[in-house]
Amino acid sequence: LLRQRGHDRDESHLRTAGARGRVRAGADPRATGEEIPEDMAVLKAMRRQPTIPLALLTLVVVLVLDTTGQHLAARWLATVVVGAFVVWTLVQMIREMLHGRFGLDVLAVVAMVATLAVGEYVAALIIVLMLSGGEALEDLAARRAKRELTALLARSPQSAHVVTGEGGAEAIRDVDVDDVVVGDVLLI
Repeated sequence: LLRQRGHDRDESHLRTAGARGRVRAGADPRATGEEIPEDMAVLKAMRRQPTIPLALLTLVVVLVLDTTGQHLAARWLATVVVGAFVVWTLVQMIREMLHGRFGLDVLAVVAMVATLAVGEYVAALIIVLMLSGGEALEDLAARRAKRELTALLARSPQSAHVVTGEGGAEAIRDVDVDDVVVGDVLLI
């Protein structure tokens, strides 16, 4: 049961006690509000998702080779890169399936193999870009959600104001949040 007293209540009890702003060595600087230089952010993103720059570079090289009339070299380069990505995706997909998680990677693998089979190697590279871009966005969303939830938990109250007694003999005592039980009357 929660009860609110008056309109001019003191909300200082909502702040957490202690130095919760400490960050361990090597932690993400964004957690402390520091800015990451743009070139560092790009390098970190490329390290986390190396398939995106590889696929982009391959696509550019394939388009240049194709434009200069070296169709066979373009086809072989695209086939090798897409084939390696298909094998890597299949290995990841099998690992996920063994852990009971099923995804739509099967469709992407079928699409890449089919486009290579009909000779549309540029389309296969675009599918690689789409799949790896989706994985990068998923990774970004998961990291951002984890960071925000961690920050939210760090700001959670560590104590509660429990109202004891009845009527005019009420007293307020501060207790640890873990000591609050169902049925306690809390002052917020």
